[in-house]
Amino acid sequence: MNGKYKKLTLNTILFAIGGLGSKVLIFLLVPLYTNAMTTDQYGIADLVITLSALLMPVITLSLSEAVLYFGISKGEDKNKILLNSFLVVIIGSLVLLSSFPLLRFYQPISDYVFYLIGFTIVTSFRNIMQFHTKSLEKNVLFSIDSILQTSILVLSNILFLLVFKMGIEGYLLSLIIAESVSLLFLFIGNRALSSLLSAKIDWQLLKRMLLFSIPLIFNNISWWIIHSTDKIMIQFLISDDAVGIYAVATKIPTLITTVTNIFCQAWIISTYVEYSKKDTHFYETVFDFYSFLLNVGIAVLLLILKPFMSIYVGANFFESWQFVPLLLLAAIFQSYTSFFGAIIQSANKNNKLMIVTIVGMVFNVGLNFALIPFLGIQGAIIATLVSNFVISLLRMILSKKCVEYKINYFKFILSFGVLLGESLALIYDFHPLIITICSVVAILIIHYKNIIFIIKWLMNRKKKGEAPAE
Repeated sequence: MNGKYKKLTLNTILFAIGGLGSKVLIFLLVPLYTNAMTTDQYGIADLVITLSALLMPVITLSLSEAVLYFGISKGEDKNKILLNSFLVVIIGSLVLLSSFPLLRFYQPISDYVFYLIGFTIVTSFRNIMQFHTKSLEKNVLFSIDSILQTSILVLSNILFLLVFKMGIEGYLLSLIIAESVSLLFLFIGNRALSSLLSAKIDWQLLKRMLLFSIPLIFNNISWWIIHSTDKIMIQFLISDDAVGIYAVATKIPTLITTVTNIFCQAWIISTYVEYSKKDTHFYETVFDFYSFLLNVGIAVLLLILKPFMSIYVGANFFESWQFVPLLLLAAIFQSYTSFFGAIIQSANKNNKLMIVTIVGMVFNVGLNFALIPFLGIQGAIIATLVSNFVISLLRMILSKKCVEYKINYFKFILSFGVLLGESLALIYDFHPLIITICSVVAILIIHYKNIIFIIKWLMNRKKKGEAPAE
């Protein structure tokens, strides 16, 4: 296997060991959450996390991405990068603390502002440390941290939700404790104190970091709006209960995007290293297998979706299954946006990245206003699906201007058509078992070349393993 593929595979495995295992455990905690909290409590808790995701790019100025870019692609002094980033987050945290009275005006989360601020600040510092760890290529440490963070989260959830029955407060406190332990672990593991004390603020470097990251603030906020206005508008136009149902419906699609994001963590490192070489075959091969695994995974999930949801969530949340199919389709396009976005970011085209995401945001907000009053939760999901498609399409076009790689559009469109038909058959209960099985078979046929390649590769590996030693 070529060295660049080996490195991409190794980094993916390392990130998956920590990240995927951690996310699966969190995924498995949903039955605990849906039985320990009511639908409206879970909806409010989800709103707190949603608002935190909005605040983080603002108080960090999205510098975490700059930590990785300048540390790997530009080879800058990593100690200076870390110190510059900490300075920005400290200032942002002070601004956030001063906004405490203002945040209390948002009635649904007014009793939980302390948790919101605490979680946002701790997670902001942790994000910087995570990207610093990647820039140092300490991927094993990164994986161990992910496992540690999840273990602490699981234990504290059991303690606060099952033993002490603290409800929302217990859920949010668990998150803060887990993030804090992780931050401390990364700080010690990277000897960050020594790095910070040995460095000086480099204002010119900070300026270049900000020029790279500031467009990403608007990019990240636009993504927040795409992912979060659904919940806020559902809460405003329907109810807290509906937010809880929607939040549970997003768990399986979120697991998909989590898996693809784990790959994209490794992919973006590869694009930073390989961009200057313009090896189009590398990009084509990786995208082909990325889309193959994504399409097969979604097809199989749709096949087992309804019986799985019947045992996965509490009885009050079972109706959420009907909202999952279109969310899974939206997850496909979100996964593609991450892939294309890494290529664009490696070319330092963050301004264009921002513009594309803003266009998608406008589609999302407009469709939310138009569809939720008539279609309820499903209207919000359609808005997300359309906006993700628009962003994916525009990013694909933009990425191909950065690197002239080829995409098999026929296979791309045909696969989506099959998955769309499978989703609609489930939602409208139109011979769902027959159609979902046929859809899985159809996806495998469409991607038969990928399957043949994998079989041949495995057979070659087996032959090499059986070859006598000389």
